[in-house]
Amino acid sequence: MVAKDEGTRKPKSKLKRNLIIVLYLLIIAALIVVVYALPSLKGAMEKTVIIEYGELPVVDKADVLIVRDETLFLSSRSGKIENPLKEGTKVRNGVPILDVTSGSGSDNEYADILARASGSAEVTENFTAPFTGIVSYYVDGYEKKYAPDKISEITKEDLENTESDLTELENTSIQTGQPIYKLTDNNIWYMVFFVDAQTGQNAHFIQDTTVNVNLGGKQVRATTKSITQKGDDFMVVLQSDMYYERMAQFRKMTMDVVSAEYSGLIVDQKSLYKKDDRYGVWARQENGRYQWIPVNIIRQTGAKSIISSGTYIDADGNSVPTVSYYEEILYDPIAEGY
Repeated sequence: MVAKDEGTRKPKSKLKRNLIIVLYLLIIAALIVVVYALPSLKGAMEKTVIIEYGELPVVDKADVLIVRDETLFLSSRSGKIENPLKEGTKVRNGVPILDVTSGSGSDNEYADILARASGSAEVTENFTAPFTGIVSYYVDGYEKKYAPDKISEITKEDLENTESDLTELENTSIQTGQPIYKLTDNNIWYMVFFVDAQTGQNAHFIQDTTVNVNLGGKQVRATTKSITQKGDDFMVVLQSDMYYERMAQFRKMTMDVVSAEYSGLIVDQKSLYKKDDRYGVWARQENGRYQWIPVNIIRQTGAKSIISSGTYIDADGNSVPTVSYYEEILYDPIAEGY
């Protein structure tokens, strides 16, 4: 009888021991899930981006003063304007621009324009072109004040206080001494604007280098003629020989100037994370975790940065491993709690 009880007790002990082993294995499996699977799940929920190679332009938006070699002409007699050439017509020396016949003159006085011209306008007797240029009926009286040989005298206050649009002259009748047209030398013209000291010192603009300008939706190629410090700002002068059909119709415009273009890996500013006085990014590793990797910022502009790829040389001359093309990084590590 005793032997029988022992025989029935042994299978129960063995079953209990097996249950403990199974439970132990389940606990180990759960720990593996916690250690490996949960970080991967968390990583899947975090917003990441893929680092790509590209070009990052340095764009400066500026109010630009248009400077041209132009002459304002006044009529030598009153009357009706006949056969005027179209706005923007290019004429050669001696070509008639229009004619003035007998008749009543215009009621427009153009007092402001004449006051700004202050004797610099020329009276035309025969209404023909004295030199080759572009005919325009948009004037403001600043034709000689904002001239190529007077660029050095332009101030930031001049730029701020000058109106953008020019006055379109009436082309049906004229009074003696009134503005009748202007003639612009279209070979060379200039764009003058001011940047703050930091922008100037960062050498966004380098003398004699080519820049691209978006001028009212028109892409214009220009050369940086000069960069001159004036007080707390730098005056930048761009020179162009590229024809721009509306050039003569404005004195001031807002434009985008692409002064440089850098190549490398492009990352968002939000992806940069400062650690131990160095910037880096949180890059995804094979195990699903993220590791902070130092980066070398080549250029920052707007919301983007260009960084080095593979390795870079730090300030001490050491070669530092960094991220490479097509690595996955956290878009905004601070928002993710890093």
